[in-house]
Amino acid sequence: MLTVWAAYGFVANASADGEAGLRAELERCGRIPESSARLRCYDDLLDNAASGEQRFGGDSITMPAPQPSDDGRDDVEEIESSIERLERRPRGEYVFHLANGQVWTEIASGRTRYRTGLEVKIERTPLGAYMLSTPAGRATRVRRIE
Repeated sequence: MLTVWAAYGFVANASADGEAGLRAELERCGRIPESSARLRCYDDLLDNAASGEQRFGGDSITMPAPQPSDDGRDDVEEIESSIERLERRPRGEYVFHLANGQVWTEIASGRTRYRTGLEVKIERTPLGAYMLSTPAGRATRVRRIE
């Protein structure tokens, strides 16, 4: 049986038992009342699946390789640059204007504070998302807007 979890473009080759195991894991995450902990549970579930074959209910699932976008903007594997200018969106997310001309925005605001001149690294994760990290080890999910 072939299962598609369209929200994340993730395909699972699983029997009914494997699908039930995956469903149980998703439901477990869904029962977590605190939103950031619930999101972390979903992220961990997907990160574990991205490591190759992950076992759920005795069956394995495999993640497809991320595909770059047609405009070529999302084919970055890793960049290093410094923050030239910062903006804050109404919900608190940072917009990072980098010295290399690229502009990236946080997916969700966090507690980390950034400053101009800070050296940062942006790397593609196994699922095709991007993480911006600082030399101090702080990281946030970002997407490129320019």
